[in-house]
Amino acid sequence: VAAPAVAADTPRDFLDSYCVTCHSGNAPKAALDLTTLGEKFDDPAEAAAWVKVFDKTAHGDMPPTGRTQPDPAERAAFLKPLGQ
Repeated sequence: VAAPAVAADTPRDFLDSYCVTCHSGNAPKAALDLTTLGEKFDDPAEAAAWVKVFDKTAHGDMPPTGRTQPDPAERAAFLKPLGQ
């Protein structure tokens, strides 16, 4: 499935484009509501969630097969600041 015409400029844009359709609401997939995920990386719970997001995205597990996929450059741009 092709990526959206507009690239994600921030991690939140990336999540909004590719993730929150499934990871939000009353019953988010994997019990992970990305609409409420903050950016307090010194908070153990938020840091653990971001590690999960990073790992799943870096390994190509997310977005899952059959869902809209970011192009490789967009995926790399999303992962770069998270991997620091």
